[in-house]
This record gives sequence, C-alpha cells and structure tokens, in this order.
Amino acid sequence: MVRLVGPLFSREASGPLAGILDFVRTAQGTNARVIRPANDPASAPQISSRAMLAGLQRDWKNLTAADHAAWEPLAAAAHIAPYHAYLAFNLRRWREYRAPQQQPGPEQASTAGGLLQGVTGFPSAVRFRYRPLATLGNGWGLTLHHEPGAACTASHDNLITTITWHTLVITNWYHHALAPGLHSYRTRRFTTSGLYAAQSTLMQATVT
Repeated sequence: MVRLVGPLFSREASGPLAGILDFVRTAQGTNARVIRPANDPASAPQISSRAMLAGLQRDWKNLTAADHAAWEPLAAAAHIAPYHAYLAFNLRRWREYRAPQQQPGPEQASTAGGLLQGVTGFPSAVRFRYRPLATLGNGWGLTLHHEPGAACTASHDNLITTITWHTLVITNWYHHALAPGLHSYRTRRFTTSGLYAAQSTLMQATVT
C-alpha cells in the first residue's frame, strides 16, 4: 500500500496504488510510474500505457482550478494528492480502453473539438498538423494510433500519443524514428468527460 509523509500534499509518497501506479522517491522528488505486470518494456500494451501516462501528466497543468478541485474527494479517500488520483483514475479507464476525463463523472457528448488537417511523410518521420475548431466546447482531444504498412485499426495497444486542445492555435506533432515505407494511422476523438468517438477514416503517409 502507499506510505505517505505529509499526507495532505502526498509528500514523499512511496509504494503501489490500486495496482495502477507505483510511487518512487528520488533525489528530485516523488515520481509516479505505471505498474505493468508484463516483463517486456517494449511490448505494445506497455508502450500504450506510457503514451497515455505522458499525455495525462502533460495535460494536468492545463486543467482549470475547478478541474483540479474535482479530484479532491477521490484523493482524500485514498490519502493521496488530487494529481495522483487523476492519474490513477484515468489510467484505470485506459486499461479498459476508455478515454480520460478532466473530472470524474458521467460521459457527455461533444459539442466541438478539433481535427487533423494533414499527414505528411518525411525522412524518418511523419508530421501531423492539427487544428481546434472555432470553439473548443467540451471536446478535449484525440488519441492517435499507428501501424506500419497498409492497415490500421485503432486499439488500446497501438496508441502512440494523445493530442489535446487548449488553445485555437494550429499545431504540428511529429512521429519520429520511423522505418522507410508506408505508415497507417487512425484517431479517436474524446470529450472532456471521456466520451470516446468511433475511429477516424484511415490516414497514410510514406516515409522516405
């Protein structure tokens, strides 16, 4: 179980939480790591879990004060920080192949969001250009899925990143270190409440 020093702020938390996260104390502070029963760190499920964890960690700072406060009841029940409650809750959802939530609660339909404008192949990389729609509404982002070759079906095990909308700025994201040849992608959009849309049409790019 998790052991805490200063439980109000989860200072120096250590040990596993709900079979999802493991807190490790380092010289730089406390790090949260995904607990993975498999032994192969390069397996598809583990790469997918790390991609989702990285997205959740990146997006926490962009959530509002109200979003942060919404995690306090779960955090208090587990004697951890709201940030760690948010990570554990959403990683559990991802294990069930469900999209993350900005606040725990019922899933609601999207009123807006964003879309990918283009996919372009380069030497060893593919560029994705994405644009939020005119109003963000309660659309939060999308999951991006990849398979080498001519086919790709979005699944838990082929997630490579999450892309979320926080501003109306057009942004580029690059998928690096790719072998030459054809690469196929799908996306699935999700709302702030975690409602997951069907997969997109197939997108392809050739890496030289």
